[in-house]
Amino acid sequence: MRVPGSPDVCNVPPHGSERRARRSIRNRYRSSVILDLLVLLIVVAAVLAAIGWARQVRRRRELAEWKVAIRTVPQGTIVELVRPGEHSQRIARLDPAAEDFSTQLEDARYAAMERAVALNVAREGLNP
Repeated sequence: MRVPGSPDVCNVPPHGSERRARRSIRNRYRSSVILDLLVLLIVVAAVLAAIGWARQVRRRRELAEWKVAIRTVPQGTIVELVRPGEHSQRIARLDPAAEDFSTQLEDARYAAMERAVALNVAREGLNP
């Protein structure tokens, strides 16, 4: 018989509730582990995707060819070689007010095309 105000000597839960408590703790632990593994899997997948993307960008940049670009600036017309990820190489700066501008432009464009072909062939020789 229990005396009011006396400490509980034997605090035994009713039959079955201890089993339910253990099962609840086990289920919470399992769901916690599953969530942690899912987060880890997502992080690993994101890292692998970033590595693949970086390789693809680097490879695309390596395979990019030099191309001739003609652009107009306030000081005149510029003929240059361009390639993604590199500084442009200026071939000539021309004055559009010159009498032989079209001839100079065609000469500069031809020189740029020759240089672009040479650079592209040399790059292919370096990257088999």
